[in-house]
Amino acid sequence: MNRLICHSWMRKLSGVNLQFNKYCSDIDNFRSILSKSHNILVLTGSGISAESSVPTFRNYGRLWRKFLSQDLATLDAFRSHPGLVWEFYHHRRETIRLRQPNSGHLALAQAEKLYVDSGRSFFVITQNVDDLHAKAGSGNILELHGMTKYV
Repeated sequence: MNRLICHSWMRKLSGVNLQFNKYCSDIDNFRSILSKSHNILVLTGSGISAESSVPTFRNYGRLWRKFLSQDLATLDAFRSHPGLVWEFYHHRRETIRLRQPNSGHLALAQAEKLYVDSGRSFFVITQNVDDLHAKAGSGNILELHGMTKYV
């Protein structure tokens, strides 16, 4: 996803009233609002990929070779022990490489196709680095933290 498109999306969304909290408990109202919406933005994090057995970063086995995951994912750790950090990310990448999208990823990809085919916009912004949204078929994705396959 290119940065220009992302900026365009953010401009579109900046004028939208996002007061959906009063409807969250009523699925029928939510569906009604969604059906009338022209620009859909979905934010995802580790919860969507946990069902695909992708360990969440904070719970990534908690320890890897006696180190906390959070401690290895820093610039200081890389400067001090680059080999160790590369090993950690290689282990992480291999752990998630064979994972497959789950029903949540597939539903979002299907929703994107339906919305785009009807002339509306659908966009996913994710904190995940597992590439499962793309594997599921989503095309309008912004991976905030990149993807492990490129590390």
